[in-house]
Amino acid sequence: MMGKADTYNLGKLSDEDCWRLLSSIAFPGEKSENLERIGWKIANKCKGVPLSAKTLGGLLRFRKPTIQDWQDVLESEIWELQEVEKEILPSLLLSYYDLPSHMKRCFLYCAIFPKDDKIEKEKLINLWMAQGFLDESSMGRRTSNPDMTGELYLNNLVMRSFLQDVSEKYKAMYSIHDLLHDLAQYLTRNDCYVVSATSIKLEDFNSSKARHLTLILNGGNMDSVFPSTSTLKAKKNLRTFQVLMNPGKYDYISLTTSIVNIFKHFTCLRALDLSKSGLTELQLREVDKLIHLRYLDSSWTELRELPETISNLYNLQTLIVEHCWNLCKLPEGIGRMLKLRHLQIDRTDQLSCLPQGIGKLSSLRTLSNFVVGDLNTGAKGGGCKIDELKGLTYLQGELTFEGLKNVADGEEASRAELHNKPHLRGLVLFFNGVYGENRLTEKRTEDVLENLNPHPNLERLEIRWYPSAKFPNNWLMMKDPEFLLSSNLQSLELQGCMKCTQLPSTIAKLPFLEELNVSGMEDVINMSCEFFGVDDGSGEREGWSRKLFPRLKLLYISSMPNLEEVIEVGRRAYAMPPEVDYVVLPQAKHTARDPGRCPTKGIENW
Repeated sequence: MMGKADTYNLGKLSDEDCWRLLSSIAFPGEKSENLERIGWKIANKCKGVPLSAKTLGGLLRFRKPTIQDWQDVLESEIWELQEVEKEILPSLLLSYYDLPSHMKRCFLYCAIFPKDDKIEKEKLINLWMAQGFLDESSMGRRTSNPDMTGELYLNNLVMRSFLQDVSEKYKAMYSIHDLLHDLAQYLTRNDCYVVSATSIKLEDFNSSKARHLTLILNGGNMDSVFPSTSTLKAKKNLRTFQVLMNPGKYDYISLTTSIVNIFKHFTCLRALDLSKSGLTELQLREVDKLIHLRYLDSSWTELRELPETISNLYNLQTLIVEHCWNLCKLPEGIGRMLKLRHLQIDRTDQLSCLPQGIGKLSSLRTLSNFVVGDLNTGAKGGGCKIDELKGLTYLQGELTFEGLKNVADGEEASRAELHNKPHLRGLVLFFNGVYGENRLTEKRTEDVLENLNPHPNLERLEIRWYPSAKFPNNWLMMKDPEFLLSSNLQSLELQGCMKCTQLPSTIAKLPFLEELNVSGMEDVINMSCEFFGVDDGSGEREGWSRKLFPRLKLLYISSMPNLEEVIEVGRRAYAMPPEVDYVVLPQAKHTARDPGRCPTKGIENW
C-alpha cells in the first residue's frame, strides 16, 4: 500500500559537527591538541556544508601536521574571492588547489560524465590512460604499470572526498558529488562539454577550443546534431568523444554520414565511445584514420565482425566489444596491436574462436574471454589454441574459458600456465557441448581440468557443464602440492556437473572458502560425508585438517531434483561447521533427516 511520505529538510551542520567530521578525516589516528584551535576556525568556514568539511579534512590529512601549514589553509586568499563564491564553494576550490598536478587532471576529466552518473572503475582508469594522465612519475618514482598508477590516483581522490565509492558486489563504481561536479565543469568550461542534443546543436555554441565532448541523445539519427562539415572541422582538436543515451531511453542511436565524418575530421581523438549505437562493420572500416586512438568502445552494438582496419590502430590500449550478441569474428591481424592492454569481449555468444596471434599481445592485462578454437577445423579457421596464453603473465581480473571441449589433452591445457598468472582473481571454466560422448572423452576432460591449475591468489572459481562423473584426485594440487595451505579461494561454483555425485576432497580443506554454490548434480540423493569427499571418520585427524570448511559462510544448493537429504547428521555431523549461515534448497525433497539437529543457522526452501 502506497502512502504519502513525509519530507524532511536537512539543515546545515553546526560548527561543532563540522569540526567532528573534518577532524575524523584529518586525523586518522589521535587528534593533535595544538592544531585544534586552528581546526575549529577552519571548520567555521565550512558554513555547515558536510562536503566542505570532508574535502577540507582530506586536504589537511595530506598536509604536514604543523601550525604553519594549517594556518596557511586558514588564511588562504581563496576565502576572499568574491567572484568564485557565486559559482562554487571556496572550500572546494581550496581543496582542489591543494591536489598534486597529476591528480588535478584526473579529477577535472570527470567533468565529461553527466551529473549523478555512476562511473566504472576500469572505464575511468582506462580513459585517464588514453589521455596520457598516467604516464608521469607517481609518488616520487616511475612505474611501468599505468593501471596501478590509475588505481593509486583513484584511491587518493576518494580519500580526499573528490570521488565517492558506490561499488556494487562484483563491480567497482564511483560517483562525484553535485557540488564537486559543478567545480570540475566550472574549471573546464572551455575544455569539457556535456551536451544534450534535445536542447542544442553543436553549431549553436562556441566549442572550437573543446577537447572533450559528451553527447546525450534520446535515440534517433545523430546526423541532426552534426548538420555541417564545417561544424566538425571546428572541433578537430577533440581528444574525447562519447555518445550516451538519456536515462530511461533504450533506442539505438542511428549513425549514417555523421560517423564517417567523425573518423575523417576528429583525427586527434584519444578516446571514442560509440556504444549502444547502430554502428556497422562498413562504417567502422574508416576507424584507422584515428591514428592516435587509444580507447575504443563499440559495445552493445549489432556488429557481426570487427574489420581488419582496426588492427592498424597501433596505439590502441583498450578495445571493448561487450554485449555484441552477433559478433562472430575479431580481426586476424590483432597480433599486431602490441600496445593493447584491455580486450573486453564478454557476452559475445556467436564468437567461436579467437584469432591466432593473441599470444603476441604481451602487454595484455584484461582478457575477459578466451574461446578455444575447434580441433577439427583448419589451423587458421580454427583460431588460436590455449597455449597462446602462456606468455600473457600479466593478465588480471577475471578470465572466462569457453570451448574447453576443444583442448586436446591435459598436456595442452598445462601449456596455458595458469599457475604462473598471479594477478588473476576470477576464473570461469566452460566445458560446454560434450555430453553424451564416451568415457574416453570424459577422461580427456578430467585431464584437462587437472592441468588447469590456477595460482593460489585466485579468489573466485566457477566450473560449468563439466561432463565427467568424477573430479580429478589431485585437483588444484597438480602444479603446487602446497596449494591448499596458501590458497586464497573464497568463492567456488560448480554448475551443471550432471554426472558427478561427489565433490573433490580438496574443497573441504580450502582455508578461506566462504561461498560454495552447487547446482545441476541431478544424480545426487543425499549430501553425506562422502558427497563432500570426506572419509567415514574412523580415526582422529591431525592439525588444522580436523576442521573441514573452516571459513564457509554460505552453502547454496539448486537444481538438484533428486536430493533427499542435506547433511547426514550423527556420526559425522561436523562435516559442515556450525558457522554456515544458509543452506538454500530449490527443488529438494527434504531438508534433513533431523531438521532440528541440522548444523546450520537457517534453511530456506524456494
